[in-house]
Amino acid sequence: MCRHSELSRLSRVKVFAIGVLLCLVPLAATIVRAAPPTSLNALAFGDARHGFAAGDGVILATTDGGATWERRYSGPERFIALDMLGEVAGWAVATDALFGTADGGQTWTRLGEPAPPLVSVAFTSPTAGFGIVGTPPLGSSTGQPYPINGGQLVRTSDGGRSWTPVALDIAPQSVCASGYVAGGRQVLRTSDGGATWATVFTAPVRDSPRWDATIACSSPEVAWALMVGTGVALSHQEHAAFMTANGGADWRPVFEERYTVPITPPVDTPNAPGTYPGPFAVADSTTAYFIGLTPPVDRDYNAAIDRATVSGLTRLGTIPGGLPLGGPYGLAFADREYGWLATGAAGQILATTDGGVTWTVQYPARQTPTGMPGAGAGGMAGGSLPWSPFALLALAVGATLLMVRLMFRR
Repeated sequence: MCRHSELSRLSRVKVFAIGVLLCLVPLAATIVRAAPPTSLNALAFGDARHGFAAGDGVILATTDGGATWERRYSGPERFIALDMLGEVAGWAVATDALFGTADGGQTWTRLGEPAPPLVSVAFTSPTAGFGIVGTPPLGSSTGQPYPINGGQLVRTSDGGRSWTPVALDIAPQSVCASGYVAGGRQVLRTSDGGATWATVFTAPVRDSPRWDATIACSSPEVAWALMVGTGVALSHQEHAAFMTANGGADWRPVFEERYTVPITPPVDTPNAPGTYPGPFAVADSTTAYFIGLTPPVDRDYNAAIDRATVSGLTRLGTIPGGLPLGGPYGLAFADREYGWLATGAAGQILATTDGGVTWTVQYPARQTPTGMPGAGAGGMAGGSLPWSPFALLALAVGATLLMVRLMFRR
C-alpha cells in the first residue's frame, strides 16, 4: 500500500512537471522570436516603400515603408554597409564578403570580393558601380564606414562579381554614385563614368593629424561632404560640412563645430548639430539631413538633427532614444518627408514621416498582449507573431495536465 502511494505521488509529480514545462514553451518561443538583432549598422531605401536594414548576422527587408520588417538573411557575417536601386536590386557589404540580390532580398548571392575587402559600394545601375576597399581600422561616425588610413577606389561592370582598381591621386575613403570620391580634405569628380578623375575641392580646414571625409550626392550637380578631424577638446571634435550645387565648381560651408572652429580663415558659418559628428543622408536633389551628438549636455546621447538645403540650415529638434557615440548607425531618406535611422547596438529602427521633426520606433514592433502588432502598454517587442501553432498546442496540453493534477490532488 505504501509502495502504491509513493508511485502515485511520483506520477502526479511527473504530470505536474510536464505540464509546467509545456506551459513554458510558448513563453520561450516568444522570447526567442521577439529578440531583435544585437546590432543594426546600415540602412538603404530604393524608394519610400522598399528598403533594407542590416547588422550582425542579419538582413531585414520592408516593402511597406517600414511598417513591417522581415528577416531575409541570417548568417555569421557582420554587415556594415548597404546600397539599393529601385525595388529589387541591392547589395550588402560584410566585413569579409559582398552579397547581392535581384529580387528584393528574397535571395542573396555571394559576389566578388577584392583584396583588401570592400568597405562600401555605390551603384549607378544593376551592373555598374563603385566601391571603396580598405583594411581596419574603420570609422563609422558619419553613418557610412570608411577606412581611417585611406583605401582604394574600385569599379565593377558586372553587378559586383568582379572589381577593377582605379588609380587616384588620393587615398579615398568614400564614394557616391553620381561620380564623387572623397578622402582626407579632398573631393574628386568624374564626368566620364569613372575613366578619369579631377580634384574639384580641397576643404579650407586647419592642419590636423588626420582628416576623414564622407561624400553623399543626389545628382552630378549636388554633393555634400562631411570632414572630420582628429582634434578633440573638452568633448568637442572638429568637423565641418560643405556642399556644391553646380557640379563641384563652387563649394560653400554648411556648418562647422564652432568650439573647435576648424574652417580657416574663419567665416560666419552655422554651428554643427552636435559637438560630435553623426550620420548624414541625402533626401532629394536639394536636401540633406545631418545628425550630431552632444554627450556633455545630453547624458542620454540624444541626437540633434538639422535639415540642410541649397539655401541654408534648419534645426529640427532631437531624436529620442540615444545613439552610441561614434557609431555604427545608418541613416536613409527616400524624400524630404520619409526617413529611417538604424541605431546600431540598440538594434532599433526609428522612422519619421514629417521630415525629421518627430521620430518613432518602427522596429522591433510593439506587440499587444494578444501578439498582434500595436502600441498596447506592456506589449512584447518583436516583428512577428510570438504564438506559433506549436506553442498554442503546447500551452493547451500543459494547461490540461495541470487541471488533471489539481482535480486529483488530495
